Amino acid sequence: MKDLHGIRYSLIRLIQIVTNMFNQYKYLDVIETPIIACDNSGRIKYANLSFLQNKKFLLHTENLKKDRNIFDIFLLNKFQQEEVYKVLNNKVQENRILTDTFELYIRRINMNRILLQIKNKQIQQLKYSDLTRENEDNIKFSSAPFFSAFDLLDDLIHITDKNGLIVFANKAIKKLFGDIRGQYCYKVFACEDDYCPDCKLSLVLDGNTIRYEVKLNKNNQYYDVINSPFVDFDGNVYKISIMRNLEEIVEKQNTLVLFQNAINKSKNLVCFANENGEILYANDTFIKYFGANYKEENNILRLMNYSKDDVYQSSDNKEIKITLSDNEIYFKVFIYPIQSLSNETIFVFIASDITDLKKLENTIAIEKNYFQSIIDNTIDGFFVIDKNQKIIDCNPSFQKMFHITPDSFGTITFAELFDPLYKREFEKKINYLKKSHISQITEVSSSNNGFKNYIISLNYLSTSESDDEQYYGFVKDITDITRLHKIIENERNYNRRIIETVKLGFVVINEFGEIIDYNNAFLHLIGRSGKNVKGEMFSSYIKPVNKQNMDELTSSSPDMLRDFEAIIITADNQEKNVIVSMSKLYDILGNYLGNFAFIRDITHQKKIENEIVQQSHQIIDLVNSLTKFTASVVRIDDMDNLLLQIHSFITSILNPDYLEILVFSIDRYISHKYINNEHIVTNTEISYKTSFIIQKLTKSKTIMFITNPIIELNDEDQLLFSNVMRFKNINFIPIFIGKDLKMIILVAFNKEVEFINNIIITILTSVSNLIAIAFEKINSIAEQVKMKEALDRYEKLVAIGRIIAGVAHEINNPLSIMQLDIAELDQKLDQGDYDQEIKDIIRSLLEEIQRISNIVKQLKDYAKPAALNDDIINLNEIFRTYPLKILSKNIQKKGIPININIPKQKIYVKMPLTRLIQVIMNILTNAEDAVVEKGEGSIQIDISTEQRGEKIFARLSVKDTGIGIHEENKHLLFEPFFTTKPKEGTGLGLSISYSIIKSYDGEIEIESKKGVGTEVIILLPFYK
Repeated sequence: MKDLHGIRYSLIRLIQIVTNMFNQYKYLDVIETPIIACDNSGRIKYANLSFLQNKKFLLHTENLKKDRNIFDIFLLNKFQQEEVYKVLNNKVQENRILTDTFELYIRRINMNRILLQIKNKQIQQLKYSDLTRENEDNIKFSSAPFFSAFDLLDDLIHITDKNGLIVFANKAIKKLFGDIRGQYCYKVFACEDDYCPDCKLSLVLDGNTIRYEVKLNKNNQYYDVINSPFVDFDGNVYKISIMRNLEEIVEKQNTLVLFQNAINKSKNLVCFANENGEILYANDTFIKYFGANYKEENNILRLMNYSKDDVYQSSDNKEIKITLSDNEIYFKVFIYPIQSLSNETIFVFIASDITDLKKLENTIAIEKNYFQSIIDNTIDGFFVIDKNQKIIDCNPSFQKMFHITPDSFGTITFAELFDPLYKREFEKKINYLKKSHISQITEVSSSNNGFKNYIISLNYLSTSESDDEQYYGFVKDITDITRLHKIIENERNYNRRIIETVKLGFVVINEFGEIIDYNNAFLHLIGRSGKNVKGEMFSSYIKPVNKQNMDELTSSSPDMLRDFEAIIITADNQEKNVIVSMSKLYDILGNYLGNFAFIRDITHQKKIENEIVQQSHQIIDLVNSLTKFTASVVRIDDMDNLLLQIHSFITSILNPDYLEILVFSIDRYISHKYINNEHIVTNTEISYKTSFIIQKLTKSKTIMFITNPIIELNDEDQLLFSNVMRFKNINFIPIFIGKDLKMIILVAFNKEVEFINNIIITILTSVSNLIAIAFEKINSIAEQVKMKEALDRYEKLVAIGRIIAGVAHEINNPLSIMQLDIAELDQKLDQGDYDQEIKDIIRSLLEEIQRISNIVKQLKDYAKPAALNDDIINLNEIFRTYPLKILSKNIQKKGIPININIPKQKIYVKMPLTRLIQVIMNILTNAEDAVVEKGEGSIQIDISTEQRGEKIFARLSVKDTGIGIHEENKHLLFEPFFTTKPKEGTGLGLSISYSIIKSYDGEIEIESKKGVGTEVIILLPFYK
C-alpha cells in the first residue's frame, strides 16, 4: 500500500512541476494590456512591459520597485480595497473593480499568485475638421450604396480628398488601422510627411488610374494597390484606393495543397463516396488496408458491411468490426455528408483503426479485475467517501470490520464509526487533503464493538466522471500492534516511527534556526549518514532559492505552511534540488517552539524539467527557421538560389561537418557544394544503376541514416561516396517529384549524432516536400523558356527556308545556262590550238559552277526535303550500313578511336533510311573535324531509349572530346550558313539535319564546353 501511495504522490508532484513550468510570466510581456502579479499579501512580484511603459492608466507609478504593495499603486476606497482582499484571502477566485478612470480585473492563478489586469475606461474620440465632415457627408450622400458594398469586402478601401485627407475608410481598413478618418493617407500608410511617390495623387485627380505594389509596415505584408478618380454630385474629385493582400492569396493556395497532402498521408482511413456507396476518392491508408478488396469492390457499403440507412443516419462515433486477411480489425467510423459544387451529396468516411485500443481495453479490464480482486481479498479495510464524509463504497473486509452492509452506503458518515473525539481530527485531515492533495495518515480508536485501534490513510481521489470531490483510504486494525508497542517501546511514539520510515527527509529546528531533531532520510540527503548534526544551523545545509521564504517562516508571523525550493550542499560539495515543506511548531499552550520540515529530493525532476524547457526552445527555433525558409523558397524561381537556400537552412538547423546536394540530370546526379561561399559543381557517376543507396532511397522514400559507413555501404557506394567515408554518421535526405528521386541532400558528422530526434525528422520531411514543390516550379519555368526558344528557332528556320527556296530557284536557271555555255566553249577550245592556261581557267570555272550547283541543291533540300518513303530502321544495325561503315573506317584511319555502345534491346524508329544516314554523317563529320582541329581525342556513340513525360524516344548520342564550342556560339548552331570551320564547310549541315529530324517529330540537342568536347543527342519517337 505504501508503494501505491508513493506512486500517486510522485504523479501529483510531476503534474505540479510541469504546471509551474508553464506558469512563467515572460509570455505576458507581449500582451498590450497592463498586467501585474502579486502574492497573497498584495506584494507585487511582476509587472509586464505595458504596465511599466504606459502610464496613462495608472497613479503614483514613479520609482516602482519589486515587492511594492498594490495599494501603494492604486488609489482605492475602503469598499474597493475590501473587494481586492476577497481574492487575496481566497474567498473568491476572481473579482472586478470599477473606478472613475480604470477597470481592475483580479484573478487567482494558483495558491500563491494573483494576476491583476488594468483596462482604461476612457475611449479616445477622433475629432474631424469641419471640412472633413462636410466631404464625408457629400460622398455618403452621393454614393451610399457603394459604401455598404465596400464594408462587405475584405480589401482595404479608403477615399481621400485632393490634399490626401482620408474622408472614408471601410470596415476592413478600420480593423487593421482603427478609425483613420481625418488623417493624411501618407502618414497612415507610409509614415511619411509628404505624398508617396507611388501614389501619384495629381495624376489620379486628372482622371488617370494608377496601379502599384506596396508593403505596409502595419502588418509587414505586400498589397496590390489601385488608385482611381472618384467624382461626387457636386463635381468634387477624390481619390479612391483599393488595396488587396497578395500574401493571403498565396497562403490560401498553400493551405489547400497542404490540406490535400495531409488527407492523403493521414494515418486514418479517408474516402469520399456517393449515396450509392461508390468510392470517388480514397487516401493511401484506406487503399493499404483494403488492398485487393478495394480493387474488386469499389464500394464503401460492401467493404464495411453498411446499408444505405447507415449512411443517411450520419454517425460520428460508431464502432464496427471487419475481417481482413483472416484478422479481426476494429474501426471507429465517422460519417457526415457534404455538398459538391454540383449540389450532389457526397459522404465523407473517416475510420480510425482502434484494434490496439480494443486490446488495451481488454488488458485494462483484466488488470482492473485483478486490482479489484486484490482490494476485495485484502485483510485491510478499503473505503471511498464523498465530500460530506459519507461512505459510498468499501470492500468486504471493511464491511466485516465495522458491521455495515451495502444498503447503508450514502447514509453513514465515516466519523460515526469511531469515537466522537476524532470527528474534529477527521475534518482537519479532510480539509488539508482537499487543499494540498497530500495523503494523510491518522490513528483512531472505536468502542462500538469492543475497544479497537485503527490506522487510517486518507487520499485524494481524482475522477473525470464527476466534479464532486471524493476521498479513499485504507483502514488497518492495529489493536494488537498498539498493545505490543506499548510494551516494547514506551519511550518511542507512533509518530516517530512514521517519520523514520518515511522516504522524505524530516528535520525540526528551534526558534534560533538550530537543528534539534531529524531522521535518517535527512542525513542521507545532506550526505552525512551516521553523523550527529544536532545543534548545527539549518541554513548551513539548506539554501532557499528565495531567501524571503526562510525569513517569513522564522519571523513572528501567524501560523502558516510554506512549500519552497532550495538547494542542499552535500558533504562532497554536490548540489541537490529539493522541495521543503516547512511549518511552524507550537506547544499545547500556543508558544512558538520552532519549525519542522519535510524535504523531498527533486534533482531528477528538475533535470527533466530543464530538458523539457530546452526541447520547447528547440521546437520554437526550428519552427521559426522553417517559417523563414518557407517564406524565401516560395519566391525563388531559379535553381542556384534554391540550392543556396537549402544549404543555408540545413546548415542552420543541423550544422553538419559536410554538406553536399546531388541533383539529378538526364541519367546521373550532379554534385553541388558550397565551400567558402563558392558554389562548386561536379559531375559524378552516381545513378540508379550504379548505386545501391539510390535504389534503396527510391524504394523507401524516407530519410536514410548511416551510422557505420564501412559496414553499411557496399564497395561500389564506398567509391561513389568516397568524400564522406571518413565521417561517423551519414544522412541521406531524398527529395521526390512524383515517383522520381530528383535531389538528395547528403549531410555527414564527425561524431555521434544525438540531437536528430522525431522533431528534426518531421521538420526535414516538411522541408523535403517544400523543396520538391519549389524544384518542380523551377523546372516548369525552365521547360517553358526552352520550348519558347525552340519554337522561335523553328519559325526562324522556316522563314529562312522559304527565302532560300525562292533564291535557289532563281539562281539555278542562269547557273545551268552558264554551265552549258562554258562546256560548249571548252569543246571548241579542244578543237583549236589555244593556250593551256585558258583551258585551265575554263576548267576551274566549270568546277566552281558545279560547286555552286551543289550548294543550291543543298539549299533546295533544306528548304523542302524531297519526299521519301519511310523505313523501319533498327538503330542497333545503323552503323553497319555501307556509307556509315566506310565513314567510320576513314575516321579511325586518321587515328581517332570510335567506341559504339549498342544495347541488347532492339530499338526501332520510322523514317527514310537515307535521311537518317545523312544526319548521322553530318554529325559524325563535325565530330571528326573537332578532334582533328584539337589534335587528339576520341568519339563515343551510345544508343538507348529515354522517357520524357509520357513519350518514349530512341536516343542516339555522338560525343567527342574535340575543341568544343564557345558559349556565345551555341545559339547559332542551327542557323543556315553558320560555321566555325576556317576553310571548308557551307554551314548547312546542322541546319539540314535539324530540319530533317524535326520533320519526323524528333529533337536534336547539343551540349558543349570549350576545350572539353561536344555531345550531340538525336531523339526520335520509339517505334514499337
